[in-house]
Formats: sequence, structure tokens, C-alpha cells
Amino acid sequence: SLFALSRRGRGGNVPTMFALAMVPVVGAVGIAVDYSRVATMRTELADALEAGVKAVGSRPPMSNAAAFDMVNAWVAGRMAANEASEWHLDSVTVDASGRIVAIASGDVETTVARVLGVAKIPIKVTGEAMRTAR
Repeated sequence: SLFALSRRGRGGNVPTMFALAMVPVVGAVGIAVDYSRVATMRTELADALEAGVKAVGSRPPMSNAAAFDMVNAWVAGRMAANEASEWHLDSVTVDASGRIVAIASGDVETTVARVLGVAKIPIKVTGEAMRTAR
């Protein structure tokens, strides 16, 4: 058998063992790349959501539906260049005290983790602001 032959032979074992050892190393590097992409996408979505919430807070009081539309348009404008993610605005609420809370979620497509059966990684972010005094 191949195993018995390699056990008896003394030449060529180092490259074989090196190749076998590289499989988990390459996998770990690939997963680190995917994690970095997820972290970057989460940060970009959070930044866009925060900016949208602050835009609502700088305007005169509005309904939850109008605030949702405004934040959604704001985030869509900033996230348009990111084809590697699918996102959606879950909710925007404006309470009587002027507190604005928005929640967005989405999925980031993986590259290397796809080989392991993970095609997308979910993300969820929350943005909050207080209405400015006028």
C-alpha cells in the first residue's frame, strides 16, 4: 500500500509532511480573510446606519415611516458599492423623547469558507441618536 511504501522509504517524506501540514494553515488564512471581510462590511453598515440616524435627528420631528425611508435611502446610498453583501433595514423608531434607534442586518458572502459549506455570514448592527434641540 501507499502508506507502507512511504513508511519504508526515507526520501521524499519531508515534502509530503509539509504539504499535509499546509492544508490547515491555508484554511486558517482563508478563514481570517473571510472574517476580515465580514468585520469590514459590518463596520461600513454600522457607519452608514449611524449617519442615517443622525440625519433623521437633525431634521424636524417625523413619523417612524418617514424616518425609515430616510435612513433606508441614506444607507442605500453608502452601501451601493458593496456587491459582496446583502443588507436590509429592519426597523427605525423615533420615540417621544427624541431617541432614534435603527436596526439593520444582512449577509456577507464568503470566499474560502464557502469550501467548508458556509456561503454567507450574517451581520446585524444598531444605530442610535438623540434628536438635536432646535
